[in-house]
Amino acid sequence: MSEEIKLNNEDLKSYVRRKIEELRNELQYLEELLKILEGERSLDSSVMQASRVDVITVGSNVVANVIVSQDVLRIILTEALPADHPLMTSFLERILEEQRGRGLIEAYRVNEKRGYVYDIEVRGRINNLLYRELEAAVSYVWTNLREKTASQP
Repeated sequence: MSEEIKLNNEDLKSYVRRKIEELRNELQYLEELLKILEGERSLDSSVMQASRVDVITVGSNVVANVIVSQDVLRIILTEALPADHPLMTSFLERILEEQRGRGLIEAYRVNEKRGYVYDIEVRGRINNLLYRELEAAVSYVWTNLREKTASQP
């Protein structure tokens, strides 16, 4: 038996508006990143004021594209990761919470769609140590999830 979920018109409109805004923001980031990578725009003139664009790799695999500015770090995963996996919920999000508790992160948002994380946005004092810790955490989660799916029949 399937349960029927009843939503009113206002709930649906709110959801659609929120999703449209998220997609617009993601499209803006991706367009800016493409312009920077193609040399059409310099980092200094970017609307996002990115101080650097980077990638997180594990071996020869690109795990994520990273846009870093003075107060925002955006990690755009190349392969969505399951949002409800313990490595996401108890490891990666715990690291983000600890950093917020220390005052290094003002806020963070783990963006997910249909149960999969596709990007992580961190706001706060972005320093090299914080960047490296998040890079290591994302690499660790990606590697472990990849190993588990490869070993399953």
